[in-house]
Amino acid sequence: MASLDEEDCAITTESRRVTRKEIENQLLETFRSSLDQLFNIWDEIGIYGDQRQERTDVVMKHLRTLLEEMVEEEQCLRRRLLQNVESCGQEILRLCQELSTQPYEPDEGLSILQLEKDLRTRANELSREKHERLKALKHLRDAEQKLCTNLAMPPHVFQSGSIVPPKEDLQELEQHITMLKEEKERRLAKYLALRKQVIKLMEELETTPDTQLECEVVCEEESSFVLSQENMKAVKELYEELHFRYKENETVGAELREKLETIWNRLEIDKSDREIFMSMHHGFRPSTLKALKGELSRCEALKRQNIQNFVEKMRTELLNWWNKCFVGEHERKQFSAFYSDDYTEELLNLHDIEVQRMKQFYYMNEELFQKITKRQELWERMIDFEKKASDPNRFINRGGGLLQEEKERKKLLKELPKLEKELMDKIAAWEEQEGKEFLVNGNNFHKFVENQWELQRIEKDKEKEERQKQRAKQLEEEIVAGSRPTPAKRRHGGTTPSKTPSKMSRLANPGCSTFLGMTPSYVSRMHTGGASMAIFQSPVRKVPQSAGRTPRSTVKTPRRSPRFTPGKKTPYRQGRGVLTVKDDNQRDDTVSTTSSKTSTEDKCRSPVPSLVSVTSYSEFTKSLNSRQDGRSSPVSVAANV
Repeated sequence: MASLDEEDCAITTESRRVTRKEIENQLLETFRSSLDQLFNIWDEIGIYGDQRQERTDVVMKHLRTLLEEMVEEEQCLRRRLLQNVESCGQEILRLCQELSTQPYEPDEGLSILQLEKDLRTRANELSREKHERLKALKHLRDAEQKLCTNLAMPPHVFQSGSIVPPKEDLQELEQHITMLKEEKERRLAKYLALRKQVIKLMEELETTPDTQLECEVVCEEESSFVLSQENMKAVKELYEELHFRYKENETVGAELREKLETIWNRLEIDKSDREIFMSMHHGFRPSTLKALKGELSRCEALKRQNIQNFVEKMRTELLNWWNKCFVGEHERKQFSAFYSDDYTEELLNLHDIEVQRMKQFYYMNEELFQKITKRQELWERMIDFEKKASDPNRFINRGGGLLQEEKERKKLLKELPKLEKELMDKIAAWEEQEGKEFLVNGNNFHKFVENQWELQRIEKDKEKEERQKQRAKQLEEEIVAGSRPTPAKRRHGGTTPSKTPSKMSRLANPGCSTFLGMTPSYVSRMHTGGASMAIFQSPVRKVPQSAGRTPRSTVKTPRRSPRFTPGKKTPYRQGRGVLTVKDDNQRDDTVSTTSSKTSTEDKCRSPVPSLVSVTSYSEFTKSLNSRQDGRSSPVSVAANV
């Protein structure tokens, strides 16, 4: 590349030389031709000597002056070009500094004219770039200024501090403008929402804008509002103030409506009249509150005319809240106004205050009272299950009801203790927080639950004793009367007695046909010290005079084989009328029958000891045997078996 540049320079130099020689030759030829013509003219004119010398000097002077002027002009051109080069160089250096770019370095070997042209071109390019940057800066600054004015925020400051910002600063300014636009959109959306709410609240409060801020928010255009931090804060405070006033009106209106509903109920105002009034005065505007207060005043006047009825209704309402809050009898008696007969406005106010106090107490602890109520419902269901369980008629209908009842009972017995534990924990936390005792029907909850369970246990014990007394009394009456006892209910899972012996057993012993063929028709349980014994009626015959002892029947009574059921015990007879249970592998085909030949009339006349007069079942049997005088009894037969 360097050799090519040297060759170009040599060619250029050679061309310059050739041109110069040609010029010199042309000038010499021209000068010679002109001198020849001058001298010829002077010869013809006859100018010789000093005149010719003078004219020759003038010609030389003119030629010398012309050449000097030409040289001077070219020198001026060179100086001007050098000045342009210098000025363009300085301009380029300044523009590079302003534009924060690297200084421009021109190519080497350029002539003054080429250098001047190159520098001038570069200076124009840098100047145009500067103009474009300044134009972009102005456009960005204008947009920024509008946003900053609308948001009341300071403009972006360049860190470089140069007049013409570099491209990086312009990019930062663009990002700052984008951030301002986003902030404006966010504030504008928030402002529009607040403005809408403020206008709505002012309509609900029936107020007009008074302050400058209220006028700007309600009356002026959205775009004219300055979205500064202070203005946004002021608008928010205005909204909160109006919202607070609206909430106050809402609270007052709710209280007025509640009082009005209560007094309407007490005055028994027609429902249609209530609906008409409420439809005409809905919402919470001041005019509505004024109408509610007027209606309440009118109803208060009617109430004062019917104070006694109001007091009685309020007492009914108070009883309802007392029951909901499980207020004990002692605490109820402390409110002496409840028992007063002096129906005055003061008495009505006292009842009203007490009702409001109980309502407030209930709603403050609504969760606890709801759980206590639920626990009471579960308790009552459990009591119902206990009553059903002690009812013998529950086995008559053997459908799926008993199974479903048992499932519900098990579920209830799991749920009730769990709920009681949860309530005790919550009440303990409440007592720790409030610093006082939580009473349920005058007692703390733990004692209340314990008392219920204890009363239930005592009630069950009483019912059990009562059933035992009734059974003992029934048994005593049956023994004294000599009648057949009422069959006891066969319990679930019990055995069924075998069938009546066949006719052959009655024919084998005609004298005993009356009772050998009998099937015991009942099995009752007599509880003595926790044990039980099967009692049945045994027919008796009068003992013959010739008999010294009671004959024993040796006739075997055939009986029908019991039905075999795998896994179950088969009932069979052991002794006269006594039902026992044997296994399927046990073999016992005999039936023994023992009876005393005592007449029924003698048995009816013989005294029988009372179950109440003895202390144990063994004393009862001894006393009974000592009075039989050779007669058999149901107890002795059962004991022998």
